[in-house]
Amino acid sequence: MSFFAQHQPWRLLGVALPFGLLLGLQPAACGGQEPDSTEPARSTLPTPTANSRPEVPNGYFLFPIKPGQQNFLAASMGELRPNHFHGGLDIKTDGRVDLPVHASQDGYISRLKQSSFGYGNVLYITHPNGLTTVYGHLNHFKGPVAEELRRRQYEKQTYELELFFKPGQFPVKRGDIVALSGNTGGSAGPHVHWEVRDQQDNQLNPLQWGGFQEIQDHVAPSLQAFAVEALSIDARVQNRFGKAVFVPKTPPLLNGGGYVWADTIAANGTVGLLVQGFDRFDQAWNKNGFQKVDVLVNGQPLYSHVVDNIPFPEAPAR
Repeated sequence: MSFFAQHQPWRLLGVALPFGLLLGLQPAACGGQEPDSTEPARSTLPTPTANSRPEVPNGYFLFPIKPGQQNFLAASMGELRPNHFHGGLDIKTDGRVDLPVHASQDGYISRLKQSSFGYGNVLYITHPNGLTTVYGHLNHFKGPVAEELRRRQYEKQTYELELFFKPGQFPVKRGDIVALSGNTGGSAGPHVHWEVRDQQDNQLNPLQWGGFQEIQDHVAPSLQAFAVEALSIDARVQNRFGKAVFVPKTPPLLNGGGYVWADTIAANGTVGLLVQGFDRFDQAWNKNGFQKVDVLVNGQPLYSHVVDNIPFPEAPAR
């Protein structure tokens, strides 16, 4: 998104935030998903900043559903939810359950949970570099870990159960089938919720490491409206205190270059910039949120909002 000074048009480029998100809002300021475990905090290390990025080579992770074939996302990283940013990818499963779910990389099954809520049946694989991949809303677990779950369920006489495992107890190799996809927990339709977490349980965007051939995106985002809002008592937009909403009427610039608002927008004081719109992936009908926004003033970078790292909320004290 580019902002030019008075007497020049506003040019909107690289729009990447959905549904009226105020620029400047950081992921940590938004309420996250409810804690999905009773496990104590695993690390006392300081939380990385939103711009931190683990060193992961491109192609390190295998796409967990139909690897090597074109696939689609029901939801992307960073989409707005009622009280949090979406902390992973929702992968479509052809509208059905029981597709094979593959381990994204070598490691060991460090945790699983069978539940009627939240992530539903969920599996965690910890990898040698310290990252953990999470596979949610599963229908069934596969392999020796499924037998261990069944044994422990009979032992404790309960269906809903969460188990933690030590390194080497249930090792897996990249590509192993570790589960079958499902529609369990708080799922609104068959899919697999897939995410990557670091050792502090920050949720990381898997697509930031070079992307995957399974997910293609050559469709430019669509801007529905933008707004400028006065944020301080002495601020004014178009000589008024409040929020002015603008709906671009001109078509997008060529080659996905963005949108242009051809008139001057007079603003002074501390103001906020909001955008509303959506994005789509190739050959997909559903609307996805935007994951990145860049703000330029007179062609110079002013602000960049990238939702690639979302702190996961800690479990409440007991």
